[in-house]
Amino acid sequence: MNAALGVLLLLVLVAGLTPFPSTADVLCDNIKQMAPTLSNNTSSSPLHFSTTTFGQAPDVVYALALCRGDVDDSVCGGCMASTFNLLLNLKPPPQQQCYEAAYYYGDLCAVIYSVDDILNTTGDGSSNSSNGDDEPFTRWNAYSWGGGAHWSIDNITGDAQDVSLTVGLLHQLLVETAQAAAASTTPRRFATGMMGKPMVFYTLAQCTPDLSEASCWACLNRLLGMVNTTIALRKGGQIHVIRCYIRAYDESFLGNSNSCSSSSSNSLLHLLPLPLDQKVQKRYINIFYRTIAPSCRLD
Repeated sequence: MNAALGVLLLLVLVAGLTPFPSTADVLCDNIKQMAPTLSNNTSSSPLHFSTTTFGQAPDVVYALALCRGDVDDSVCGGCMASTFNLLLNLKPPPQQQCYEAAYYYGDLCAVIYSVDDILNTTGDGSSNSSNGDDEPFTRWNAYSWGGGAHWSIDNITGDAQDVSLTVGLLHQLLVETAQAAAASTTPRRFATGMMGKPMVFYTLAQCTPDLSEASCWACLNRLLGMVNTTIALRKGGQIHVIRCYIRAYDESFLGNSNSCSSSSSNSLLHLLPLPLDQKVQKRYINIFYRTIAPSCRLD
């Protein structure tokens, strides 16, 4: 096994939908008070998952947090603490005291809160909210580091037959990983996968543990259907919604660089931050974290 460096892209989507009314200070206080409760409940839960409804109408906050299925209490708690530190210190747009909705989809945990009821779900695990709270968020490895401060397109390459074979096997692996997560005999609804030939790829699928097997599979299958012929060529990426997500990369994002084991993620605690990519639009801000973490590749 050779140690390698893999680029992990952490996605934060923070949505500020409308300016707050005069009760904004109440809502913002509710968000701040909700944070430690959700963080502690998630890291101390055997499933590393928690939901909460905080405050009274019209200032109710609905929130959900989930840690990756293979991390321990310490890693989960650390991710919760750093995520809320980030979200609660983001500067909101003018005329707003805080963001009324935030979506953080990171490598080790996810945190979502909103003034809309994101906890009320349909049969496929998507939110019943009418405000687009469960819009899928995607991040694909369109580029790889080429040295000399240059990025290049990072697609699966080779002759047409080899590319077609690799893409087909990777899609099959993603489907099987999603099926394993949904049918998991453990309550965490989490599974990982790996293929060694013709290229090495690692996959992950996870649902919130309160979903049934059928709802988890419906949620993951919805994401699998979004992998079109263009993004299927990428050497990795991820798609997230509130209740489930899938990931695939040609570098290991699980375990430590010495063992390639998914049983420990301590090596991921020491990420080296690179400059942020920020994209500000009228209703929301995207913040993409680029971080470097140890990873492994099989010979």
